[in-house]
Amino acid sequence: MKTLIFFLWVFLLLPSSLSAQWEILNDGANSNSLILNGYERPFVDFISRDTGWIAQETKLFKTTDGGKRWTSLANGRSLSIKSIDFIDSLRGWIATSSGIYCTHDGGKSWVLKMDGDFSNAKVIVNNDTTVYITEKSKILKTS
Repeated sequence: MKTLIFFLWVFLLLPSSLSAQWEILNDGANSNSLILNGYERPFVDFISRDTGWIAQETKLFKTTDGGKRWTSLANGRSLSIKSIDFIDSLRGWIATSSGIYCTHDGGKSWVLKMDGDFSNAKVIVNNDTTVYITEKSKILKTS
């Protein structure tokens, strides 16, 4: 009997308890949903369980409740966002087709830090003073 219980636990109960539980946060059907197009891949960055951003082309949204509701952030320049990374609720960086920008107010406003086309770049913020940017065969670092 113990062997049977062990095998039932290993083959039936254990796999279901180890699998990830997924929750649909945006189905496009309610007023709190994001309005994203199906053509461009969105870029997502969460700094905690509740606080995160999602960017797609010139649209930028922020959540503070784990993705249940999203607030649109106007970037003021129609920046075509290609990568996003935040280190806390206020400080973050984006790579765009017109340069690298940073924010110190959670994404409400952006300051140009490096001019150029970074359409294929990935921004990785290491800490308050170090940012890495990878683009094609280049790796850039600021400190």
